[in-house]
Amino acid sequence: MIGESVREDFMHTYGFKIKNTIFSDHANRIFFKKNICAVSITQMSLMNTVALMYFSNR
Repeated sequence: MIGESVREDFMHTYGFKIKNTIFSDHANRIFFKKNICAVSITQMSLMNTVALMYFSNR
């Protein structure tokens, strides 16, 4: 699940008082905080982020 057009202060997962992220509250997940996209196209940005995670954990 990608929350590309939502602010974290409006998500229950990050502390918002209304329970509006029921799936992500309980799923096995990885959260990125303060992520800055390298490009404006979601697919390319995700490829860069996942590649950076993969190569930095080797």
